[in-house]
Amino acid sequence: MTTVAAPRVQSLATSGIESIPKEYVRPKEELTGIGNIFEEEKNEEGPQVPTIDLKDIDSEVEEVRERCREALKKAAVDWGVMHLVNHGIAEDVRERVKVAGEGFFEQPVEEKEKYANDPDDGNLQGYGSKLANNACGQLEWEDYFFHLAYPEDKCDMSIWPKTPTDYIPATVEYAKQLRALTTKTLSILSLGLGLEENRLEKEVGGKEELLLQMKINYYPKCPQPELALGVEAHTDLSAVSFILPSMVPGLQLFYEGKWITAKCVPNSIIMLIGDTVEILSNGKYKSILHRGLVNKEKVRISWAVFCEPPKEKIILKPLPETVSEAEPPLFPPRTFAQHIQHKFWREFLWTVGSPEKFGEKSEKFGENFSGQWEVQRNLERSQRNLARISLDSGKSREIWREVREIWREFLWTVGSPEKFGEKSEKFGENFSGQWEVQRNLERSQRNLARISLDSGKSREIWREVREIWREFLWTVGSPEKFGEKSEKFGENFSGQWEVQRNLERSQRNLARISLDSGKSREIWREVREIWREFLWTVGSPEKFGEKSEKFGENFSGQWEVQINLKRSPEKFGIR
Repeated sequence: MTTVAAPRVQSLATSGIESIPKEYVRPKEELTGIGNIFEEEKNEEGPQVPTIDLKDIDSEVEEVRERCREALKKAAVDWGVMHLVNHGIAEDVRERVKVAGEGFFEQPVEEKEKYANDPDDGNLQGYGSKLANNACGQLEWEDYFFHLAYPEDKCDMSIWPKTPTDYIPATVEYAKQLRALTTKTLSILSLGLGLEENRLEKEVGGKEELLLQMKINYYPKCPQPELALGVEAHTDLSAVSFILPSMVPGLQLFYEGKWITAKCVPNSIIMLIGDTVEILSNGKYKSILHRGLVNKEKVRISWAVFCEPPKEKIILKPLPETVSEAEPPLFPPRTFAQHIQHKFWREFLWTVGSPEKFGEKSEKFGENFSGQWEVQRNLERSQRNLARISLDSGKSREIWREVREIWREFLWTVGSPEKFGEKSEKFGENFSGQWEVQRNLERSQRNLARISLDSGKSREIWREVREIWREFLWTVGSPEKFGEKSEKFGENFSGQWEVQRNLERSQRNLARISLDSGKSREIWREVREIWREFLWTVGSPEKFGEKSEKFGENFSGQWEVQINLKRSPEKFGIR
């Protein structure tokens, strides 16, 4: 979608405004769990983010070392986030980094603008503010400075701040010490999976290829913190991320269905498991959903470092040692760049339906239900849980029931609830809409899972699944629409049916081509073209040109989002 220019948040905050501009007001469903952050940080009741003391990992006593490893592993499995103390980053280095970062943001705006980045030109490094490229079209209450921090020989220090003068030497030293901490924590996580201690580090690029990207987040005081977010809810793309916090609270983690405020632990560094390690561990380590809140009393700054694999050189997939018959792979093979693209798709899918619908409350789901977003998260979580259970166990049947319930909720919100009971001439008098199609689809998928992939029976059931999917897609939109002729596609085009077949064919062709070949890129272009046709027919074509107040004057609906999807997500500052 078209990015929306906005003034620096720091300038807005110091201008004397008493209410925030409407583009910073978040949708209602994103504001659950927001209260007085200082009071929440003092709360001793309920779950607390674990604190891991790393000094024990260097103990001469094996039992002590093992206890430390188990504590860190448990935090990674249960939470995906932890406070690290006695982590090995020297206190004076941490203080120098903080002073230098604060000093940069204290400069006049014209000095900071000398380092401004240009996301429209694909240049994310430098000084910036988050643009309205997210699913809801709203802005975040933060400015930032972003750059590669390690390896030193790959860094472009010409774009690093020259003032304060200690910024470069302090950051270089901090990155070196943090790189050593990265090795230490990845080693512990490797051992926790029963792997050799250098295995995870090797899988994410090793000593030479793993990149440390630094982002200094500057959250000014906000006159209406109950309406804004410093950083919207997300999981990190990285292998692991480290946050050097100020002693101002604001980090929240989504744990067991609730937002938990992280405490300010003196001398700690916060470590989060990222998507990359979650994939490699086959979901055993958790990449936790988190967000950043703001307040009206104090400026908050945090120094985040994302430890990222190279974008194209490594295929991310569950390691063989983490996969078994009872624990099949939960994630498909992707490069890091493809994983970024996959996350961008989720934002795109948010805009496929009416944006207003996502915030509606439903009597069926109760007051705390916030639409498809929440259902989709629950669905993904349940499917991952299901994959860990053997098919013949009682637990498996229990989780299947949960998945089916969540699917029903999800399908209920995709279209209007009335549609599910409609009769369809196409399917006969006994067909009751999406309900029945979904049941058939589930049955076929379960049957398919029991058949070895190389058998003739498998291919037969795959055909059945595809047929049922076509029926399912038929009922998602108006059935009449699928037979319509379209001037755009010519006399022989019969709607979504044909596009869907072409899409499947192209995707199958693509799977046969090696990723680095020119033929692969050619077929990807074909797939994107067919997707455009498919998306055009999902809703009424007129809708694609509509303007939406929600997305701003320059947004022209799904059509524009889809065009932007072709481009690299990094261009839009998505991390």
